[in-house]
Amino acid sequence: MSVAGLGSWKHGTSGNPNVLTDFSVEGSAKIMSLNIDLDSQEVDMTVWKNGGYQSFEQTFKNGTIAAVYKYDPTTWAQLGALYSSGEFIDWENGPIDDTTGNPKISGSMFVKKVSLNQAPGEGLKINVDMRIDGPVAFGMFS
Repeated sequence: MSVAGLGSWKHGTSGNPNVLTDFSVEGSAKIMSLNIDLDSQEVDMTVWKNGGYQSFEQTFKNGTIAAVYKYDPTTWAQLGALYSSGEFIDWENGPIDDTTGNPKISGSMFVKKVSLNQAPGEGLKINVDMRIDGPVAFGMFS
């Protein structure tokens, strides 16, 4: 199950980098927003092509994940430990949810930045920037 409109968001924790912990369970959801940004570089291949048009090819791929978590002491400690350790952890996102047959995207990442957002009249939020490491897999839940 997931938070309405946010899908499923799971990732490893410090000491358990390959065990996926669900941060999107309905009723106790810890994730407030999620942005997965995949990008790539390109190289100009015009000199190798003909026809008078510029031509490009994709080269190095990279990605980042920006997430906002609801503050609670456990989540704060988990995310802080990931930042401090710098360890690579597995992650998995189901844009709809994690029901069999629905799409998913997964990979490895590390926590690059953690910040605490305190605004009057709002609950505490933990902003986290993560860097994707290596390939990203697009698939389906089974």
